[in-house]
Amino acid sequence: MNYSIGTTYEGKNLKYLKEIIPFVRHIEVSPDSIAHKKKGIISVNEMALKQLEWMDSATGISILLHGVGLSIGSYDGYSKDYIKLLDELFDKLNNIRWHSEHLAYTMVNGENLGTMLTLPRTDEVLDMICTRVDAIQKKYKKLFLLENVISMLPSAECKYNDAAFLNKITSLTGCGLVLDVYNLECDAANFNLNINAFLEELNLNAVYEMHLAGGATDTEFNFKMDIHSQLLADSTIELAQKIIDKDPANLNAITFEILEEFIGYHGSAAIINELKKLSEIFNYELTAFAD
Repeated sequence: MNYSIGTTYEGKNLKYLKEIIPFVRHIEVSPDSIAHKKKGIISVNEMALKQLEWMDSATGISILLHGVGLSIGSYDGYSKDYIKLLDELFDKLNNIRWHSEHLAYTMVNGENLGTMLTLPRTDEVLDMICTRVDAIQKKYKKLFLLENVISMLPSAECKYNDAAFLNKITSLTGCGLVLDVYNLECDAANFNLNINAFLEELNLNAVYEMHLAGGATDTEFNFKMDIHSQLLADSTIELAQKIIDKDPANLNAITFEILEEFIGYHGSAAIINELKKLSEIFNYELTAFAD
């Protein structure tokens, strides 16, 4: 099978976007990264929206929306501001393939934590998440995916392990998964996640997209961090290939994640080389688009 290769974009550099478009079949955009507040109202930045509208109509590239700030796991409800951003993007863009969010919470009592934390894997949380996923899918009528996030703290004893919890959510709601390969490596390094056992138990047919990224290790605490700052390590690509070898029925997109502030550090040529490498490894035939 050929896979759609893509990367992340934060709406701030049209020149860079035009440079990478010949080497991708999708662009993943975080609504949070292209939002601003005017007169107390959260909305999509007009310049970023124009760029996405141009890409949407002129290039044939599909858009994947990937949220950071929905906070689907907050006990007091998910972010209404984020939902407003989704409303605007779904109204303005035609070529959105799907949207996704992290299975985590980023807010407590309306206050942003500045990070995202994993959820207790209990029946109560399962019911809460499934109810919210159902509501989101009913509202947008577009495939919705949830992503595994790294653990920042040791997990308490829970009814479900990581894979079983994801399996329950996907089977009860019909939503899909973004499987973040680097996050698995982080959890293996930090908290001894058995990746092989996880992959054996996880329903891989629920996976529609894989995230590949490179991060860094805090040398003081020997903690592997998911900060999307580096090019891809061989181990990450090898793990992705191992997952693909298991033949997930619905996997069709592979996204190289890198934060905007690190693109200049590596240079656009290095990012393009990563995209070419992924295309060669995963047998995706590149198509160049005219300006």
